[in-house]
Amino acid sequence: MHRPRSLAIPLISMTLVGLTVLWTFPENLGFWRSVAIVSGWAGCGLLAASLLLMIREARLAAWLGGLETMYRWHHRLGVGAYLALLMHPLALAAAGWAESPALAWAMLAPWQQGWPVWLGWAGLLCLMAALALALSPAMPYARWRGLHNLLALAIVLALGHLLLLGLDYLLLWSPLLALAFILWRFLRADFGLAAHPYVVAQVDHPAPAVVEVRLRPLARPLAARPGQFVLAAFLDGPGFRGCGEYHPYTISAVAPDGEIALGIKALGDCTRHLQTVVPGVAVRIEGPFGDFLNERPAGPELWLAGGIGITPFLGGLRNSPLPHPVRLIH
Repeated sequence: MHRPRSLAIPLISMTLVGLTVLWTFPENLGFWRSVAIVSGWAGCGLLAASLLLMIREARLAAWLGGLETMYRWHHRLGVGAYLALLMHPLALAAAGWAESPALAWAMLAPWQQGWPVWLGWAGLLCLMAALALALSPAMPYARWRGLHNLLALAIVLALGHLLLLGLDYLLLWSPLLALAFILWRFLRADFGLAAHPYVVAQVDHPAPAVVEVRLRPLARPLAARPGQFVLAAFLDGPGFRGCGEYHPYTISAVAPDGEIALGIKALGDCTRHLQTVVPGVAVRIEGPFGDFLNERPAGPELWLAGGIGITPFLGGLRNSPLPHPVRLIH
C-alpha cells in the first residue's frame, strides 16, 4: 500500500535533477569542462530537492511518507548536492590542467579570479559549514536551527555567482526554486503562518514529570486522528512565559468539538518548563503528522508502550470502543 509513497521522493528528486541537467547540458565542450557544468547544475537540482523536503506541510508529509522519511532524504540529498557542487571547481581545475598546472591552480584560487569565483566559493563554503556542523550529533538545538540559515545564504551567493557569469535568467529557475522552498519553510513553518491558534483549556498531571494539556481551538480545528502528532509552540499567558519554539508532541485525545490533548514529559529545557503551564496560555499548532494506528488489523492486537510512548494508545482508547481484544503492555 505504501509503495507509491516510497517512490515519490526519489522520483521528484530525479525529475528536478534531470530537468536541470537536460536544460543546461553542454555541447561541443571538452570532457572535464562538461563534467564541471553538469555537476554544478546537478548540485543545484539536488539542493532544490533537498530543500523541498524541509517544507513542513501536513498534506505534503502525508503524500511523501511522513516527516521522518522527508528529513532522512533531506540529509541524503543535501550531502549529494554538496559533493556535486564540490566537483564543479575540481572538474574546472582538471580541464585547466591539460593546458598547464598554473591554470589549474588559478581555477581553485579565488584571489586570482573575479567576483563570480569569489561568490561561488563563498556559497560552497557556507554549504559545507551548514552540513558539517548541522549534522553534528552533539549540536544544541538553537545553534542547529541557526546554522540552517547558512543554506539560504549559500543559495543567495550561488545566484550572485551565476548572475555575474552572465547566464540567461531562464537558467536560474533551479536555484530560485530552492530559495522559494526556504522562504516557504521560514514563513509557513518557522514564522508560524501555517499554524492554527489554540489555547490551553485544562492542565492535568497524570504522573511525575508528565503534564497533559487540553487545547481548545480558536479557529478551524485540525483534522487530527489518534496516533498522530503535532508541532506545538507554547506562547505567553497569565503568569506564564512560553518557550515559543515548535516541538513535536503526540496527541493523547481528540474530542468531537476539535479539542485535542497532548501528553508532555519533562525531557528538555522547554518540556520541563511546560510542566508549569496554566490554562489561558496561547498555543500555535502545526500538523497533524504521522499515520500510526491508521492501519489496524482485523483481529486481536498487542500494544507495547514505554514511558510517554503511552500517549498514542491513550488517544486510540479514548477515541472509540475497541472492535476486538487488545493487550496493552506499558
